[in-house]
This record gives sequence, structure tokens and C-alpha cells, in this order.
Amino acid sequence: MKVSVIIPVYNEKNTIAEIIRRVSEVDIASELIVVDDCSTDGTRDVYPKLERYIQKLLFHDRNMGKGAAFRTGLAAATGDVILVSQTPTADIRGQGGRGLWVAFQG
Repeated sequence: MKVSVIIPVYNEKNTIAEIIRRVSEVDIASELIVVDDCSTDGTRDVYPKLERYIQKLLFHDRNMGKGAAFRTGLAAATGDVILVSQTPTADIRGQGGRGLWVAFQG
């Protein structure tokens, strides 16, 4: 079974490396899809250091919101099961524990 993980990202320069590292450590994803929703804080400069972990890196030309980033990732996903991070930085920033993951099966 192939599992796609979609991580919508907006202005996560200080946390994106840790988010990707934690997702990669779980070793559940067959495909890690990061959708940058037009970050303006330098997040895009961090991606080259993470390219060995990310199978698909997609960019929006303007900020369209988390829902649009989700749809972009969903359109690119090829997994039988798709996991989507709804609160990717909750753990790292200490805001609410484990975050929320939503699963879809196609």
C-alpha cells in the first residue's frame, strides 16, 4: 500500500526542516508532498537542504490558503492512502500537542 503525505506550508522557515525530519522518521510515507502556499519569509530557501526527503515540492504563485494547498497536493498524490497535516507546527511550537492528521483512502 502506497501512502502519500501532504504538508501544506506557509511561512514556516524556522520549523519546516523539523517538520520534514519528523515525518521522515516515522517511515510511513511512500511519497512526501510539500505544497508551499507562496511563503514570503524565506521558507523556500530551506527546501534545497530537504530535497532528499521530499518527493514532490509544489509552489503557489500567490497565497491561496490551506484548502487550496491541500487540493494542489491531492491532485499530485498517487498514494492509496493520503495523510494531510492540518496543523504542521503544533508540536514544534508547543501549541496543542500532536497536531491533527486527516486520512483519506482512494
